[in-house]
Amino acid sequence: AWRDLVVVPAPGRILSAAWTADATAMLYSVTRQGNGLATLMRVPAGGGAAASLGVEAEGLRDLAVSPDGAHVAWTAGWPRRQAW
Repeated sequence: AWRDLVVVPAPGRILSAAWTADATAMLYSVTRQGNGLATLMRVPAGGGAAASLGVEAEGLRDLAVSPDGAHVAWTAGWPRRQAW
């Protein structure tokens, strides 16, 4: 059966998500104000409260967890395009 691990009220949104190596938790980046500044969060797979991992960056996305679970990588920032 499907169930929600995380519900993000608008205008916030989840930018990226990845399971931990042992599949006991999901990591995700979430914006709260809809402004692109995202926080890295962790929520237990069995349910419970989400907790911040203390990382915040603009456009934090493309989460990847190493196979041994010791490291998390991500992309941050947005390309700036300007017409001249």
